[in-house]
Amino acid sequence: MVGWGAVLVETVHSGIALQGAYDVEAEVRSIPQGYGVKGMFFDRLLIVLGQDFESLRATLDKPPERGRYVAFRDYPGADFVRLAAAAARKAYPRLGLREAIRRLAFDDFKVFADSTVGKVTLAVASDARSVLKKVPFIYRSLAPGDWDISAEELNERTVRLDFRPFIGRWEYAVGQFEGAILHYGRRSIIHVSEHPEGHVRFDVEHAFAGEA
Repeated sequence: MVGWGAVLVETVHSGIALQGAYDVEAEVRSIPQGYGVKGMFFDRLLIVLGQDFESLRATLDKPPERGRYVAFRDYPGADFVRLAAAAARKAYPRLGLREAIRRLAFDDFKVFADSTVGKVTLAVASDARSVLKKVPFIYRSLAPGDWDISAEELNERTVRLDFRPFIGRWEYAVGQFEGAILHYGRRSIIHVSEHPEGHVRFDVEHAFAGEA
């Protein structure tokens, strides 16, 4: 249920593409100075970008030393937004940027799963529902910033994730959640709603009726 003052932005189904694009530089300017992303998530963007990275280096606030990001060091979130958009365009040139950034985010779960934090977390998470309930811990560990994140289990197949405020593109977060769900061989429907003061809510339905 969408609360008072909220707007249901979109319902995202597995396998159905999002349409449209967004202004990357406007998005970069919206990222707070204190918002960071761990280097491990940057490294996979470098692999996608290849030689194209050099043309972007001068636009970054904190480019990597010796061409490598340090896995657990924090780097500017604005740099991540710019590089992720470029990587998404290169990896999925025939798709609109909103869908391309969503698909790029699928692989974040593998990066997380291969990390020390991920291995510890997944050792006690046996399914998509349990991983989704750990989203607040995962974000606080790997994307530090001044935000409040909560997870609430609405029923056996729906987890509500609230970000107060949400930072960045929600399409990217949707892709991250879908990547986690796909890891367990499930499909999803994600209802995204925007609330006052930057609060964004994701109602994530997984393994819904009639789906594997």
